[in-house]
Amino acid sequence: MIDKIFDYENKKGLAFQFRKKRAEEIKKIIKNIRINKDKDEVTVIDMGGTDIFWKAVGYDFLKEHNVKITLVNLDDYKTENQDIFKCVKGDACALNFQNNDFDFSFSNSVIEHVGDYNKMVDFAKEMKRVGKIFYCQTPNYWFPIEPHFFFPFFQFLPDPIKILLIKNFSLGHFPKAKNEIDAIKIMQDAKLLTKSMLLAFFEEGYIKKEKFMFLTKSLMISNAFEKIN
Repeated sequence: MIDKIFDYENKKGLAFQFRKKRAEEIKKIIKNIRINKDKDEVTVIDMGGTDIFWKAVGYDFLKEHNVKITLVNLDDYKTENQDIFKCVKGDACALNFQNNDFDFSFSNSVIEHVGDYNKMVDFAKEMKRVGKIFYCQTPNYWFPIEPHFFFPFFQFLPDPIKILLIKNFSLGHFPKAKNEIDAIKIMQDAKLLTKSMLLAFFEEGYIKKEKFMFLTKSLMISNAFEKIN
C-alpha cells in the first residue's frame, strides 16, 4: 500500500495520479503565460529536476505551446529531447542567470533536499529572482508516512533512532547503510517542510494542498494560483 502511494513510475499507482494532477496545474500556468506574452515562446527553469516529471505534462503539449525548459542540476544530466530541454550544470541555490530570465521557475520535490534551512532560503530567493512566475512543490512534514523512507512517522523520530533504522534496514528509496557515517548522510538527505515554513520562504505565494484520505500529502506554492483559478 505504501509503495503505491509513492511509486511515480506505476501509471496505475496513486503517486502517478498525484503527479498527473500537478501537471494539470502546470498546464494552466503555461497557458496563462502564453496568453499574457508578446512572444510565442515560454521559457521555464526546472531547478533540480529532470525530464521525467514533464512526461506527465506531455511532450506534445510542451511542443504545441513552444515551451523551452532549462534543467539545472549539480551533476551532469543528459536528455534525448533536446528540442524541448537544455541541461545546465549548476547550483540552484546560486544560479548564474539574470533577474527574470525565465517566464516560469519550477521545482518539484527538490527544496527539501538542498541542505539546511539557510540553503532553503537561498533556493527560494533564486526561484523568485530568475522567474517571473514561480511554483514549488514539496512533501508535507505532517503527513504520517515519510515519502523518502516509506516509514510511518519517521520524520518525528529522534536522530539516533533514525540512524539505527537506516543502518539495519532498506527503507524506501535507500538501501541499508554501509556504516554509521553513511546512515547519517542518508538521514540528512531530506528535511521536510510545514505549510508555515513554505509560506515564510515564499511570502508572495498561495498554497494549494494535495490530499490523500483527507490528509495533506504535499504542498504546492505559487504566485500564479490566484490568477489561474
